[in-house]
Amino acid sequence: MSPAELEEALLLLRKAREDANAVQKFAADLDLADSVVGFHAQQTAEKAMKAVLASRGDEFPWTHDLRYLMDRLDAIGAALPAFLRDVRFLAPWAVEFRYGETIEDRLDREQAAALAREIIAWADTSINTARETDDATSS
Repeated sequence: MSPAELEEALLLLRKAREDANAVQKFAADLDLADSVVGFHAQQTAEKAMKAVLASRGDEFPWTHDLRYLMDRLDAIGAALPAFLRDVRFLAPWAVEFRYGETIEDRLDREQAAALAREIIAWADTSINTARETDDATSS
């Protein structure tokens, strides 16, 4: 991984952590709309996946499409573990928050918060593994 790829990966991971922290705090506050919690949960997943893609030197477009990002991860051999594939349920929350569309379903805030924590842990491990692999092969 080049220094620029590492820098981009770590920036995206830091931003994903910021969104994940918001999810953890907002999820318990029933005065906040589901759209706010869902948006930050979706952003956590999106940025965490992009961080892993960046760490592998992947040229991904700036998209909000979680399924597309999952396909890119599969293509480079960095697939999400099965338990994290549920992040797909967060996709509509980015659209609703941005464009004012209405989602009839209620957000499972507990699930969203758990997924945010888990995808951050996965991305952190994936990036560190890629870094260690690069360090071992360059030594």
